[in-house]
Amino acid sequence: LFRSPRTMPQTVLAVTGGYAYDDNYVSDCMDSLRLFDCLSAADAYAKHLTEVEGYDYALCHPKEIDFTSALATA
Repeated sequence: LFRSPRTMPQTVLAVTGGYAYDDNYVSDCMDSLRLFDCLSAADAYAKHLTEVEGYDYALCHPKEIDFTSALATA
């Protein structure tokens, strides 16, 4: 199967907010999930989650995604 460079997996930053119970990271809220390709934008959103939205913490994870499946469903 031929894959063009535009459909190769790309790394994005997945940012989620969550709540801590007894100082443990317990609950990531998937409704806060946003994907970014820019570190400064991801950091700004993480700060927004904790300072404005009221989450106890924000996590930023690099994730590899493949846009081929997204294009196939469009």
